Amino acid sequence: MKNLGKHRNKIIAGLIIILVVFGISRIDFRSTEDYYNQDNTTEQLNSSDSSTSDATLNGALQNNSESNKTSDYSKGENIDPKAKNSVSSSSNNESNSSETIKVTIYIDVRNLNKASNNNKLKPELRKYVPANGYVLSKTTIEVAKDATAFDVLMKATRLNRIQMEYQGASENIYNSVYIQGINHIYEFSAGSESGWMYSINGSFPNYGMSAVTVKNKDVLRVVYTCDLGCDVGHSMKSCN
Repeated sequence: MKNLGKHRNKIIAGLIIILVVFGISRIDFRSTEDYYNQDNTTEQLNSSDSSTSDATLNGALQNNSESNKTSDYSKGENIDPKAKNSVSSSSNNESNSSETIKVTIYIDVRNLNKASNNNKLKPELRKYVPANGYVLSKTTIEVAKDATAFDVLMKATRLNRIQMEYQGASENIYNSVYIQGINHIYEFSAGSESGWMYSINGSFPNYGMSAVTVKNKDVLRVVYTCDLGCDVGHSMKSCN
């Protein structure tokens, strides 16, 4: 009995150690790998407030000739201004290089303030035409040195929460993105010869926006035509 009493404390301490070790072994540790393998979903950038025309003016407004260049934007997207305001480098084709350039962009719908053109719009669309004619006034943003005109437009619309929808490069014969609608104003919204065009430093390229690389200090004008370019300085037909 004396020996039992003498070793009782040691026995109790041993039992405690066994229980502690057993308890720790039952704890569900989560590894770093498990954490990063979680099914993290992202918010869809879809707008229920817009419709898309099946026709695209056969690419005439933004693609005057077929491009041999390739585009990273194979799938179209509808950017909702109500969605979370974030601009990722992957969505804007920005490289990891620290070298950037500055490009000025503005979105011009002044043609839609003309009474003859405004009357062609459905009443519910007229609220999307700003009084000054600019969906986006001249804004200078930084992009990667190898950015395309479309990269600039994509970043500008996301930063300023402007709705935009485009057709992916794989969905047409021009291998380039086609702009379908900006600020809920779409191709054919103001007649059969209306749609979006763009110019760089006053010149209208013959390729889609994702096939043209911009340079430092370029000025990108994204403009809405109601007359196949005759009213914006670049004719797709014989203008009067």
